[in-house]
Amino acid sequence: YLYGFRSESLWGMILGDQQQYVARVPKTDLASTASWEFWGCPVGTPPGDCERASTWRTEAALARPMAFQDSGSPDQANKPPIAAFHVTRLDNGTYFAVAKGSDLRPQAPTAELEEVYAWTSADPTGPWVPYGPIATATVPTAGSSTGWSYVAQLIDTPGAGWLVTWN
Repeated sequence: YLYGFRSESLWGMILGDQQQYVARVPKTDLASTASWEFWGCPVGTPPGDCERASTWRTEAALARPMAFQDSGSPDQANKPPIAAFHVTRLDNGTYFAVAKGSDLRPQAPTAELEEVYAWTSADPTGPWVPYGPIATATVPTAGSSTGWSYVAQLIDTPGAGWLVTWN
């Protein structure tokens, strides 16, 4: 599975909705565009019904964003991240995703955008349920207005367990 996000921005300011997408391809066929499939919802399906109607499509133009459940909290965890979505399948079969609040360089850094958030799902395509913040990323130079952090990941390290990283 490969995850990607789409967000319209201008100089780090988000102009539109951020959306997360997923595609799949066998590891042995990465170079073959004919093997790629995209998670899609049939055009015209109401947003609330998309989870039941979605299917894998071979046409990239029919890809639709994954669903994120709203827990009612106003924080960033309820929104699709403006960042690379790193998904890990846990031993119990649950999918656990992490991402920074934003990978884009902010004009004015905020604590909410530097948080590393997590989501869970029973399926690699969602719907994603907010788990909440699990770490706070730091900028390369404390107090710097020129640095920013990006690309949070969850890595299972041999002998040491789970580690949250970011660039």
